Amino acid sequence: MSDIDDEKGCMSRANKQIACFFLGLTAGSICSMLIVLHMILTYSYIEDVAAVPPPPPPVAVSTLQSIIDREIDFKPYEASLETHGRLPIQLLEQYQGILEDHINVEPLAPIVNATPPWSLTAVPDCSSPLYSQILTGKVELEAKLVYDLIPFAYEIDVLEMRLYELNSSVDKFIIAESTYTHRLARKPLFFPRFWKRFEPFRTKIMYLVLDDAFVQTETRQHSKIHIDGDDWRIENVIRTQLWNRFVVANGLPPDHALVIHGDVDEIPYGQLVYLLKHCVLKPDALPISMALTFFRFGFRFVEPHRISHPVLSIRSAADVQRNKLGRLPEPRKWLTPEECGRWGFDLNRFGPIQMQLYKDLSVAEGGQIPRGDLGMLRNLDYAYKQSVAKGERLCCAHPQHASVDDDTQCGRLKPFIAVQNPDRYRGFLSS
Repeated sequence: MSDIDDEKGCMSRANKQIACFFLGLTAGSICSMLIVLHMILTYSYIEDVAAVPPPPPPVAVSTLQSIIDREIDFKPYEASLETHGRLPIQLLEQYQGILEDHINVEPLAPIVNATPPWSLTAVPDCSSPLYSQILTGKVELEAKLVYDLIPFAYEIDVLEMRLYELNSSVDKFIIAESTYTHRLARKPLFFPRFWKRFEPFRTKIMYLVLDDAFVQTETRQHSKIHIDGDDWRIENVIRTQLWNRFVVANGLPPDHALVIHGDVDEIPYGQLVYLLKHCVLKPDALPISMALTFFRFGFRFVEPHRISHPVLSIRSAADVQRNKLGRLPEPRKWLTPEECGRWGFDLNRFGPIQMQLYKDLSVAEGGQIPRGDLGMLRNLDYAYKQSVAKGERLCCAHPQHASVDDDTQCGRLKPFIAVQNPDRYRGFLSS
């Protein structure tokens, strides 16, 4: 069976239909040709609901545990972890294939209040002392265009919070998803499964698919990474293609347009982006790399004095085009406790334990579990208790400072959509 016909891959019949409807074309030779040509697509919405498999009904962790117990022989896993410390692709695909239908479910409640708490007046307050080092205090005669480049894989809730947080400022959300994890294990496309949740943003979303053929071609151009090592090939390709395909489809934006770039869970504070859009910036304001308030597992686990690695940046379009999203600049400013959250949020490992394990096995430095603790794959309840008790990223082999249950200054400012819709996000807001 070829990649184009593989029902699990991007090139399945359903995904061909998705691509056609994104393009506004009828099924036929034109659409098929475009799909074969590596999905260089500029679609903004899925019109054919029937072409998109609905998300599965939620299952209890005990039910998922029973599936794992029944279908997984852990002897090869144990042997691989003892030899390499990581799992090979075939074992990753087997384990993640069980988890993938259960890492995202429909939300617990509808959104009832999506209005940002900051002012959206025609004359914004550009004299905020919090951002005086980058703002002149003057209002732009014409607001800047803002583009958000989002490498996406599976974190639907986090993506939703990001889009609501930035919707008042962003003109186009460019979302790229691959049919492979960073460890080169096959994965389904998660965004189309939950496209109805992104209805409010339909006119702003440009969804890009890096399909099987494209990924296979790109990775063959690089030396093969041994199972023991980190593998950044897919992540680097996704980041580059976000900009390249956007420019091919839309042309170069104005030099002074703003480009947000970072991981999906690195979310700049919405009010800051609103001010950057509408206020005159100081000549040396850009690029900005931001230190973010670090939340882990949910909003009740916050590390007040920890700031995330400065991957998130806001840059001019001219700078992005010149550097091709190459090495990001050093941050201009780190957070102090009094300013926690005023730059943004890092929503690290948000989701149920099956989501955390899926991510742990997917990321470039992943394919492993802490210290080869096979019990974390065998037993979901044990995995959850271990991850929270240690307060550490599951992918990291060395312990880190314990997370604290803190609702003081650093933990108060959160993405507004979660605060204003606690029933929808109560799994993240409760301890």
